[in-house]
Amino acid sequence: MGSTAVVGPLGIGGVRYITERLLEALKREGIAVDRVVIDGNLLGQAFSYIKKMRFLQQYQDIIFTGSIPPQMHIFINNRVKVALFIHGFIYNELSGAITQAPPRIKAGALYLLSQWNFSKLFNRIDLYICHSITTCEANKIRDEFILIPQFIFPEEMRRYMEKSKSVKNNDGKTIKVVTYASFGDSPRLLKEHSLLTLMKLVSKQVNKEIEFIIINPSATAKKEYIGNLVVKWMPYLPREQFLKLLADSDLYIERCIDEELRLP
Repeated sequence: MGSTAVVGPLGIGGVRYITERLLEALKREGIAVDRVVIDGNLLGQAFSYIKKMRFLQQYQDIIFTGSIPPQMHIFINNRVKVALFIHGFIYNELSGAITQAPPRIKAGALYLLSQWNFSKLFNRIDLYICHSITTCEANKIRDEFILIPQFIFPEEMRRYMEKSKSVKNNDGKTIKVVTYASFGDSPRLLKEHSLLTLMKLVSKQVNKEIEFIIINPSATAKKEYIGNLVVKWMPYLPREQFLKLLADSDLYIERCIDEELRLP
């Protein structure tokens, strides 16, 4: 790779985190990389891409982070290599937006979904980047892709270990279990009701209280008691708070077999 641009909306939560990790990983490999931020809303993205198209021509490689490429990318000079960083389950997220979102977002989702089977939208992509095989498969990507794991750097490990030492551990009377549910969805992920069924069965086999915490960005905080099982729903947590909660837990349940911590 030569000079590289990572292009896309700034994002929030896990999307922003994994994009920042990608930038940091590229820089640690000695690659000259710039972050080019595109307006986050659908209409703004179109104007933002057009405005910055000539500027992007100076790079040797461009990595788009919006999962579905903007149509304007087909006008980039062929000498520029184009990669698409797939970090979500786009088909399922768009389907959810069509059925649940407000009219403006629903209209944008319908438009993007209509492009799904148009191969010309993807003809200009030289390489796909996925952080798990599940992500590629769920997005119908079978060729020309590479897999990169979630990035965990030494300083992050040290920070987690510090959290582990600073939190007050359970007294052994309660088993604390944590899972994370993001805005996105996919048939490849364990559903929340399946996890609840699993934990209900487990709770009947143990004599201790089980505290099952479900972190869901779209949920409201609430608590439910089912025998010796206490189920807590929590909304989005800043990463520092999440690490503290994780360090104080006995078990983390991953909803996808080949991912790690799902970008919380």
